Amino acid sequence: MDTLIISEFSALSKAAIQQAGQNAARLELNEGFQNPLQRFILAKRTSEFLESYMAELKPAALTEAEKHGKGTSVFNSKIDIRSTGARYDYEKDPVYADMAEKLKVRKELLDLALKSKDQIFDGEGTEVPRVPMKSAGTTTLAITY
Repeated sequence: MDTLIISEFSALSKAAIQQAGQNAARLELNEGFQNPLQRFILAKRTSEFLESYMAELKPAALTEAEKHGKGTSVFNSKIDIRSTGARYDYEKDPVYADMAEKLKVRKELLDLALKSKDQIFDGEGTEVPRVPMKSAGTTTLAITY
């Protein structure tokens, strides 16, 4: 990867980098430089490259950050090392597991009620309501390569 391109962002804030991306896309769209679908696919591939690039650098970057201590600043970026919280296996608790299973069954009934033209009743004879939509789905581009 060309380090010159990466280093151009070293002094910019997160908001400035985001704005630069938006400006670049708008310029290309307004000037009609490229096919927007092709540019989107190229950006997606570049994003994949950068994700794997960062994953490969992460262990060495953590080691380097540990040398400098808490609150280090590099490229106008504050660096802190944080640990994620522990994850517990609540399913090992029989009460929790039973409740989770009942929720799963209830969700399946609610989904069935949404799809059915007829009224649906649960095992106790209670009508299963058609729940309202919480949020609409989004449209996305699925890209496979």
